[in-house]
This record gives sequence, C-alpha cells and structure tokens, in this order.
Amino acid sequence: MLPNRFPTLFLFLCSLTLLSYGGWRFFNPQVIIQWSTASEVDTLGFSIYRAEDPGGPFTYIVNEELIPAEGELVSGADYQTLDRNVISGTTYYYQLHEIQIDGEKETFGPITITAKRSGLLEIILSLILIPGILSTMKINIPRKTEEN
Repeated sequence: MLPNRFPTLFLFLCSLTLLSYGGWRFFNPQVIIQWSTASEVDTLGFSIYRAEDPGGPFTYIVNEELIPAEGELVSGADYQTLDRNVISGTTYYYQLHEIQIDGEKETFGPITITAKRSGLLEIILSLILIPGILSTMKINIPRKTEEN
C-alpha cells in the first residue's frame, strides 16, 4: 500500500487522475466508452479517438464535440459516449484524450473492442488502481436465446 502522502503529491503533479476507462459492446453493433476520474485540474474536456489498428493512426473522433470536464481537484466525475458508427466483425481501438485549458493533452489507452452481433454482452474495463499501472479485465455475459 502506498503511504498517504503519495496520492496527494500525485494530484499536484498530474492534471488528471483516471480511475477507470473501458468499453462495452452490445448485441447490436454499437460501443459505449465510459471512464471515471478521481480528480481533474485544468481539464477543459475529453475526446475519444478510434483506429482500426492498435498503432493507429487514431484519426476518427467518436464524439462530435468536446465532452466538457465536470470534475474538480478533490472530486472527479463519470463520463460516457456512444460510438454508433461501427461495422459488425471489425475490431476497433479507442484512445481517451484529456484536453487541458492550456491546449496540452494527455492520452490514455488504447482499449480494444470488436463490434459484432452475438449472444454475448462483452465488457472490457481498464482500471488504474495505482498511478501508472493499468489493469484490464474482460467479462462475457451470455444472452438468453430461444435455444437456451
């Protein structure tokens, strides 16, 4: 466990403390990208970029407008956006970009989601429990069909 002084020091060194960043694929081909912050300093907003290759280029912007920041130094916020422009069977890679007031940006990800029609609800979640360490978990939930 980290000493109590590290989280406070970390808040002052970084403009954003990201708690989680993940995506959900539903039965029809669409993807929800969701993230949570623990704190935000000088954050103007967020954009989600998408590519069809893990190395990019990340050129497609999922959200048409900048998603405005809602968090503060001592309290973060929860966010989500929907990507409806996906093709079944295609794997997409998503990056979260934090845009700061001074124009600087910080990039998180990518996370990977394959859009397809299936009998599963797939949840891919990346968690940052310790600053700088990203853990990923994938859960598949079977959907009841006429055969079940």
